Amino acid sequence: MSEAIALINQIDDADERVGALAAVISRVPDGLKDKALLALIDATGHAQRSVALSAVQAGVRPTFELGGQEVVLELLRAITDVCRWYP
Repeated sequence: MSEAIALINQIDDADERVGALAAVISRVPDGLKDKALLALIDATGHAQRSVALSAVQAGVRPTFELGGQEVVLELLRAITDVCRWYP
């Protein structure tokens, strides 16, 4: 799975990279979840809004598993702030 994440990270198009990472993140073993989630977060920052929101949906469970409820609530606050800034 580490090799798959490395290959996905080489995809030039951010939207495609986000889609691929979102598709595999639920299958990533615990030891690689942080690496996969960080790759997803990085790619999401360069993707279109609709693609980014799909990535958030895919990343919620791994975010919860790694950081708990408080981290998911912080993610929600960040998304809400961004939506206020960029309607």
